Amino acid sequence: MASDVPRVSILELYLGPRFTEDESRYFRYFCEKVAAGIAGPLPTGVWSEIIPQVCEIEPYIAHGLVALGAFSKHRKEIVNGSGSSSTYKHLDYALKEYGKSLQGMQRAIDKSAGRSPRTALIACLLVFCIESIQGRQASASIHATNGIMMLYDFYGSSAEGCDFSKQGSIGPELRTAFTDLDLQVLYFLDIRPAVHHVMVKERLNHYNLRDGLLSSFQNIKDCYEYLQAIMRRNLHFIDQARKSLLDPHFQEQSGTFSPKAWEDAADLRQNNNPWSQVDGHEAHFPPEILHERDTYLADMIRWEEASEDIFQKCMASPHHSEDFLSAALLKAHSAASTIRMHGSFYMDEIQYDQLEPYFHTIITYCTLLRPHYSASSYHTNLGILMPLFEVGIHCRNKLLRDQAITMTFVHKEYREGVWDSYVGGLICKWIRDLEEPWRDAKGHIPQDRRAKIAGLNVVVEKRRAQMFCTQRAGPGLGSVTKDIIVTW
Repeated sequence: MASDVPRVSILELYLGPRFTEDESRYFRYFCEKVAAGIAGPLPTGVWSEIIPQVCEIEPYIAHGLVALGAFSKHRKEIVNGSGSSSTYKHLDYALKEYGKSLQGMQRAIDKSAGRSPRTALIACLLVFCIESIQGRQASASIHATNGIMMLYDFYGSSAEGCDFSKQGSIGPELRTAFTDLDLQVLYFLDIRPAVHHVMVKERLNHYNLRDGLLSSFQNIKDCYEYLQAIMRRNLHFIDQARKSLLDPHFQEQSGTFSPKAWEDAADLRQNNNPWSQVDGHEAHFPPEILHERDTYLADMIRWEEASEDIFQKCMASPHHSEDFLSAALLKAHSAASTIRMHGSFYMDEIQYDQLEPYFHTIITYCTLLRPHYSASSYHTNLGILMPLFEVGIHCRNKLLRDQAITMTFVHKEYREGVWDSYVGGLICKWIRDLEEPWRDAKGHIPQDRRAKIAGLNVVVEKRRAQMFCTQRAGPGLGSVTKDIIVTW
């Protein structure tokens, strides 16, 4: 979120290392064309001020930003339909600069294991951004996970624990970037052990979600930060709950799910993401888990009530204003978070029908947000794709579902971190197309014909994905596993 301090041009702030002519050109392109919008339409100084200033003392950060400028230039020309030789020169140059940046990061790690966690987080953000912008979702998620775990190790060994809000930590804007990074991992591909999720959940409850904070909201920034903490806490809890149903020695049994033919694929299964089905249902969850779920759902309602007056004021602001965009985004994300908390404990897809008001909320606010997100081809943070995915995959209201799928297909280069426009759209479209032939005269899809996403192998870089689902075979019958390979 933006501070009240007037923004100064990056180029005025930057005093860094000597650039070659090519490096200078791509760095300037990043500063002038990319930095302001890379985190989405909500202002932040992370990419426009904080990271460029670190170039002064860490040349490998400078090489990373030059690479990011070149990658962005390449993507922009591809989006605009250009396939000239100069377009691919941008890509070649980006890869060379990225290689220099990675080499510099490795040398820095070798020299000192105790380097500044602030600089380490910046390096992690750069790698996550560059990997995901190339369509390397698995690598991006793993690098993000390593960075997050490293920071928790650092702060966990200090007297402050993991209370990043304290003075002397990473600072408010980088703290928000850290939160965004954690949400990217939680909502996509998360390989962290259950014990880590429990630790983070408990520390968020202790440090960030104290009861008194709800009554102290002064502006939309306060509402934003509190919801981010709730979303993270809830997702860490969901991962803990899902893993409680798995055998400690759980492994996927089906050879169909082997990723061997999918080198570097993001391999999503029931034990590493919040979307795919878990074999089990509500009755199998321990009572204490169900009680905790109900407590967290009540927290969502309390947050909405505490935020309502501020939301009303923000929604009356001009549609291009930071207040309006922040409020609309939070409305969509809070609805999606509530759906995910309910849905993670559902035993059957038909239970999602009772959540239609939340699906409607997502469509309403994503319709307002989409023009502001689709203006760029890449954002580092969660925006509209995650909430639209909830509608496309679980909503059986035909109008709402069709709207969600249409909005998800922004264009083939559009990504929000590891969330790819076409991957999300193709998954939702496939599930919808499997179910639509069974929609009855009243517009209802029968319980015994509904499909659930079961897994995904995806290599966005190669525009190729294999999707898995289970679909009920009819009255009194079980489910059949189906898969499809798609390219785009």
